[in-house]
Amino acid sequence: MKAIKLILLGVSLFSILPLGAQVFDKPRSLAEADSLDRVQYRVLYQLDFISDPTDREYVTQDQVRLDIGTQISKVYSLKHYQADSAATPLIETGQFPRKIVTDVVPPMILYRGYPKTQDITTDYRLPAGAPVMSYVEPKPTLQWQVKPEKREILGHSCQRAEVSFGGRQWIAWFTSEIPLSEGPYKFGGLPGLILEVADSEGDYRYTCIGIANLSAGENIVRWKWNQRPTTRKELEKIIVQLYANPEQAIKALGGRMGFKGDPMLNLPYNPIEK
Repeated sequence: MKAIKLILLGVSLFSILPLGAQVFDKPRSLAEADSLDRVQYRVLYQLDFISDPTDREYVTQDQVRLDIGTQISKVYSLKHYQADSAATPLIETGQFPRKIVTDVVPPMILYRGYPKTQDITTDYRLPAGAPVMSYVEPKPTLQWQVKPEKREILGHSCQRAEVSFGGRQWIAWFTSEIPLSEGPYKFGGLPGLILEVADSEGDYRYTCIGIANLSAGENIVRWKWNQRPTTRKELEKIIVQLYANPEQAIKALGGRMGFKGDPMLNLPYNPIEK
């Protein structure tokens, strides 16, 4: 029997689906948004991760933006943003955009410091046109241990720090030359910007590849996608259902997808937070 291939667009907060997937998320319009803050700094990271722990030779990549404002920071996939930007004029005129993201990229947007200072709001875009789920949780309390080792990244002197978070041990390199207590994903709380952070198993690595001071100040916005409120626990249940029966789960959520071949799937599971 020829096994079906599923491509669920991206990773969840708890899982990463294989590159061989073939269920695509439709692009979403960026025409309507709420302004939350002004971008002061924009940091670009390359994310390298192992989506399939049984095939560690294959490394999946994405580029992740960190927009830092005066009160709020936003973390999101550059690939998704570029695809949505290109599709927005078509969507707004009733046309169907042909270009979609077929790479495995994180489908979530994190707003740190929103709606309250100690909150993180996550907008998670489900595949195949299913709703965007949204939930709020407290910022994690990261007990960093700063080490004496130093190295240079992008011309900045960086110092090593270690932390246990999400069931993994993480090693970060931060620079006090840029006194921003920020980093990719949910990482922060060090006396300087995190330029690199990786887990000890080699599954995930964020590496800074660019830093810009946006003196003109673009807005940090939250796009209006009719987000459906949920909780982290409920979203995790949805993700489990997507693994068990993707077609049924997506249809139940209002998405559309079709399968060809044998619908039995065996998807690798390698969550960033175990």
